[in-house]
Amino acid sequence: MKNSNDIIKSFDSSDEHIEQLQVNLNNELSGLPLLTLTIRKGQKIFRCRNIKKVSDYPLFEKDISYRSDIDNITNIGRCNWERSSRFYGSIQSGDLPGDVTAIAEISNLMRRDEEGSELYAVGVWKAKEDFNLMVIKPPSSIISESKIINEIRNAFNDALKNDNLSVDQIEFLELYGKEMVQKVAPDENDKYTISSLISETILNYQPGMIYTSVQSDHKGLNVVMKPKEFDKYFFLETVVIGEFYKFKNKSTFRPTSVCIDPINTPFHYDEPSEKDRSTNDEIIALFDREGIPHDYIVEKLHQQIAN
Repeated sequence: MKNSNDIIKSFDSSDEHIEQLQVNLNNELSGLPLLTLTIRKGQKIFRCRNIKKVSDYPLFEKDISYRSDIDNITNIGRCNWERSSRFYGSIQSGDLPGDVTAIAEISNLMRRDEEGSELYAVGVWKAKEDFNLMVIKPPSSIISESKIINEIRNAFNDALKNDNLSVDQIEFLELYGKEMVQKVAPDENDKYTISSLISETILNYQPGMIYTSVQSDHKGLNVVMKPKEFDKYFFLETVVIGEFYKFKNKSTFRPTSVCIDPINTPFHYDEPSEKDRSTNDEIIALFDREGIPHDYIVEKLHQQIAN
C-alpha cells in the first residue's frame, strides 16, 4: 500500500492522481484486515433534519431518510461521491445519545459555537437483526476526553497484535482516519475527495462503517451505510419533532411531537408521552443547575430572533 499512501500524502486532486488511487484501492482494500463492531438487534440509529415550521414536518420515510434524488447529489461528501446516496446517521456511544450526535452533525449552533434554539425532526430506526459494521480508526493526532475514542483505539491495538498488518497497512489506516476527521466548510467539499474515494471502495464489500463524530468532539458515533443494506437491516420505529437548546457548554433536546405509527402514511403526530415530555420550567431548571440563568437564556433567544 506504499504507493497509495504516497498519493494520499501528496494528493493534488488531479484526474491522474484520482484514477491511480482508485486502481490501487480496488486492488489493495479487499484483503485489508478490518475491525468490526456488532450492531445488535433492537439497537437504534438516528438521523435528523432541521425544520422551520409545521409544514416542514416529514410525512413519509423518504422525507427523513437517505436521499433518493441521485441526480441532484452534485457534491461529494465525507463518505460518498457525486450521484451516490448514502444513509448517514448516529448511534449511542458511551458519551452521547445518538439523537444528540445526529443533531450536532448538522446544527448551525454547534458548528458556529452559537447559542439559541433550533427545531428538528429526528427519525429513529431499529435494527432487525445482529450484523457487523467496519470501524474506522481515529488518528493518533486526535486529542479528546471521549471514552469511545479510547475504547476504539484499545480495540485496534488488540487487533494489531493478532492480524500481522504491514507497516504500510498501519500507515494507511492512520491516513484514512485523518481524512475522516477533517472539519470541512460547506464550500470546501473537494477536501472530502480522499475520504470519499476510500469509503466508496470499502462500501463495495462492506454494508457500512462507523466513525467518530467530528462535530461532537468525537464523543458521538456516526454510521454510514449503503441504502439497500440500510433497508435490509433497519426499520423506522418513530419520528420525533423537538426543540434543541444550546447555551454555553450545555445542550438538550426536548420532544414536542411524535409519530408513533410510521407504517401508516402520511405520518400523524401527537404529543409525546408523559415520561418524554419536558415543560418550560423543567428546561429552565436544567440550565439553572448548570449555572445558566433564565434571564441569560431569554436574552440569547431574543438575539437569535433579531438576527
